[in-house]
Amino acid sequence: MGGNIFSFIGLLSVLPLICSAIFNSYELRTASYDIAIDSVPEGFQKFKLDNYVNLESLADITDTSPSDIVHKFQAKQKKHLRKEALVVTSEFGQRFHCPLPDRIQAKRSDALGQTKSSLPVETVFQTVELAFSMTDCIRKNFGWWTYKLCHGQRIEQYHLGDNGEIVGDIISLGIFQGNYSLPDFVPKENQPFFFEERFENGTLCELTGRPRKSLVKYFCDQLLSSTDAYLDSVEERSSCEYILNVRTGSLCQYDRFLPIERSEVATEVICRPLLDENGAVDYVKLQLKAAGEKIESKRLAATLLDESTRIQRQRYARKRTSLNDPESMKVAKVADDRLKAKFQDIMRRITKLESKGLDDVIDMHFVFDNIADMKDLYDNDRDEDRGNLFWFFNDPSWDRTFFPRAVADVRKRNKFRDMMSKVFKKLGQNFDRSGLTYEDFIEQVRNGTVDEIRLRLILGTSLHKAFREKQIPVLQNFQVSSGYSVEYDEYLFDPALVYSVLEEFEGEVLSMLESGERIDGRDVMRHVAKTILRSRNRMKAKYHMFASAIRKQSYAECDHVFELFADAYNDAVKRFDNKPAFDLVEKIIGRPLTEAEIRMWVNRIKINDITPSLQYLAYTNQSLGDEERILSETIEHLLARSSKGILLFRLYSLLFRSHMFIPCSCSATWYQWRPRGSEKQGNRPILLKNDKH
Repeated sequence: MGGNIFSFIGLLSVLPLICSAIFNSYELRTASYDIAIDSVPEGFQKFKLDNYVNLESLADITDTSPSDIVHKFQAKQKKHLRKEALVVTSEFGQRFHCPLPDRIQAKRSDALGQTKSSLPVETVFQTVELAFSMTDCIRKNFGWWTYKLCHGQRIEQYHLGDNGEIVGDIISLGIFQGNYSLPDFVPKENQPFFFEERFENGTLCELTGRPRKSLVKYFCDQLLSSTDAYLDSVEERSSCEYILNVRTGSLCQYDRFLPIERSEVATEVICRPLLDENGAVDYVKLQLKAAGEKIESKRLAATLLDESTRIQRQRYARKRTSLNDPESMKVAKVADDRLKAKFQDIMRRITKLESKGLDDVIDMHFVFDNIADMKDLYDNDRDEDRGNLFWFFNDPSWDRTFFPRAVADVRKRNKFRDMMSKVFKKLGQNFDRSGLTYEDFIEQVRNGTVDEIRLRLILGTSLHKAFREKQIPVLQNFQVSSGYSVEYDEYLFDPALVYSVLEEFEGEVLSMLESGERIDGRDVMRHVAKTILRSRNRMKAKYHMFASAIRKQSYAECDHVFELFADAYNDAVKRFDNKPAFDLVEKIIGRPLTEAEIRMWVNRIKINDITPSLQYLAYTNQSLGDEERILSETIEHLLARSSKGILLFRLYSLLFRSHMFIPCSCSATWYQWRPRGSEKQGNRPILLKNDKH
């Protein structure tokens, strides 16, 4: 096809010699043509295949005769041919019909005929000013001298030394005093139009005795943007009188400033193949074949999109309804890898269709590339369960060995396994070998085998509440406000002042408990410990030069302050637990108990005397060991009652008793489960205290 273009260009190059009446010298000098070879044959420009055949029916396309279609528009094709055209032949013998363009209109001559009144000089001045919007001044070096033009201000001349600094005096070539104009002449090929500004009253000239002055001419430069300008040349036409030529892109928006030799917008010449009757029939055959391929591609694309949706739907169902035990996860991964490979193969086939230029038949918006997007197909868990069940029976590609469980059931079973895995790991055991099932656990919770205390230990503490700052007692007292004073930290480390903080802290803990809020004692005390350390660091930063302050800020002192807060916290728990007893005594004696009486009473109460259901709120140093011991006893009992764990009971009992039942050195009392039937309180087992077991 490239040879055809060059043959046509060669023909055009000799055409002016033959037909001088058609092309004048101005057109030869200024006109340009854009020649293109169109694939649509002459006479087929308005041809639409769907006027002759149903493009949605492959059978109709196959049964339609191309000759019949050609005969229907053949007469119309002859009328369409224009006389003002060239017919050229390629080196392969193919003829092309090239309609000649209309005579080029003299748009350029109209532009040249613009008068000064049609182009206000004030507008041109503002247009030139736009070229200096990014920088006020432009500079350029010409040999010894460097020239600096600041639009609307001044022109300067100076010499730069080797270090780039100005050497000697700065010579003024003129100051702008608002004198600008458009010259009155018709631009020519070698004399483009320009806008001029005059600068006067520069530095006094030694030769003439008059001030220096300059004329600045602004020309259009089509290679520059509207905000660019550069100093093209400087000439001294007479002593101390200068002409500066400046190129700018902003003036090119006016035709009057455009170069005379510029080309007009290229005139398009489109050459189309000239076909005989057999060629026209072959062309229609190709059109029918392409239409048939498009229908087949649509069908294939619809099939591929449907397959991809079914694959992603099954992958999502497996992800949502697979159990998280090792065996189930292994099976799920193998199945997902297989389905993912099929999905990627479909994507490659779709990409291949797009590469053939058939991307308009594929709507990729319906491809679920990320299976997480499938969640939007369902309103809730029940809707998802119904959908999974429907596709299990109606999707022929669904793996029949995979029957989807209920989403909510899978979620709770997986949560149960995660929870118990953490508990067993804490005890150094492996939950996967325990034989404890979800059904066994729920049954023992329902019948009271696992009471509230042990269930709370298994489910985990309320540690997440420790990060909800408004629920942590005394936190607001240690917040650093905009008017912060480090003296407040000294309350914690001053024996005479700390008790006022402790009383407030104890009162806040008591208020928290009375409001029904329950936060594990360890969570509260961890937060208190962090607060004490932050206060220590702030005091150390301020008093680092004083030895007495350093002793006061020691870690031993921090530990002492922490113990004071721990005692205050436990006192609040004791007061809350014994409030009914306080109320009863006050009713008997007929007056409120004094703070000293309550304090004396609270001091006699031990942690073990607190109601068992509230003991987890108290803070003790051995809390971690107690938790592991109670968990060990609970798991032992769960396994003993589990339908699948009876055979493992003796082994786990041996492991627990060997490694877990180590009494804390600070206490001779520990808890032990008694099987139901020995000693009961209702239907719930009770905790027995054994001394020196």
